[in-house]
Amino acid sequence: MGLRLLTPPASAGVQWVREGLANFFKQPMGFASLFVMFLLAAQLLGLVPVVGSPLALMMVPLLGLAYMCAGLRTARGQLVQPQVFAEPWRQGPVVRRNLLQLCALYMLACVLSILMCDVLDGGEFNRQLGLLSDAMAKSQDMEQLAISPAIAQGMFMRLVATTLVGLPFWHAPALVMWGQQSVAQALFSSTIALWRAKAAFTVFGLAWAGVMVGAMAVVAVLSGLLGGGLTMLAVVPLGIAMIGAFQASLYPTYRDCFGEPESA
Repeated sequence: MGLRLLTPPASAGVQWVREGLANFFKQPMGFASLFVMFLLAAQLLGLVPVVGSPLALMMVPLLGLAYMCAGLRTARGQLVQPQVFAEPWRQGPVVRRNLLQLCALYMLACVLSILMCDVLDGGEFNRQLGLLSDAMAKSQDMEQLAISPAIAQGMFMRLVATTLVGLPFWHAPALVMWGQQSVAQALFSSTIALWRAKAAFTVFGLAWAGVMVGAMAVVAVLSGLLGGGLTMLAVVPLGIAMIGAFQASLYPTYRDCFGEPESA
């Protein structure tokens, strides 16, 4: 199947955010349930010794693909249902094999990036986390540990590393499924598309940062009006809504970079 490689304007970044929010609020329960199901599956896998955590990491590209499938369904006026997780596995053995390879490669890249961060900070981040965990277990004063520069710097370093790892995988699962591309082709095409659309994706990131700041301001206002206890009841659903809306904006980024899928 031939693919068009498009270059969306910078203004498309704002439009993607708007579409993500609009798509989410069309079917909030559908989009939110996908993330909740992913969390539950990841937690269950995390209980499995040795292989559980790597398998949970392998699921991350599949979550984005499920949301892209959900976005396409929404664009076509269809319901978002949990079956979107199964759609990629109905595409034939070649697509299934390539998706598994892509997921394994993502997991390996994430593990290597975290190990590299451990080497760069000499294991200080893990040591500080261990101290914080011990303090929590013993109900000790955690304030100084929680604001430790080593923890903040370590978290930032790992966030940057995993973000850089994830960029080539942004469109790759969808290109494997809808574009029938190999793993190498999908990663290359995804990287080229992000580079060509870098202005739009920069605006996209800034716009989402603005939405998140607005959500935090709402939480701050609620905290002042309702108190901490009641505010926490609103934080979790608000967080799930923000994540669901962000994920709901993934499909428009694919559509504007490669065109609408011819088959799905």
